[in-house]
Amino acid sequence: MLYCPYCRGLPTVRPCNNYCLNVMKGCLANQADLDTEWNLFIDKSLFDNNTGQKHNSQIEEQKPMELC
Repeated sequence: MLYCPYCRGLPTVRPCNNYCLNVMKGCLANQADLDTEWNLFIDKSLFDNNTGQKHNSQIEEQKPMELC
C-alpha cells in the first residue's frame, strides 16, 4: 500500500478503492497460497495440544496410585 496517496498520509487525496484492493491482493498473494497448509498446521497443533493435555492429566491421576 506504499503507492496509495491516502495510505501515505495524504488525507486530502481520495483513495482509489479498486487500486487499494489490487495492491492488497498483490501483497497478500503469497500468504493466500499458504492458507491450506497453515490451516492444516493449526489443526494438527491444536489436536496435539489437546491430546497432550489429556495424556498429562491421565499421568497425573496415576501418580498417586503408584506412590501408595
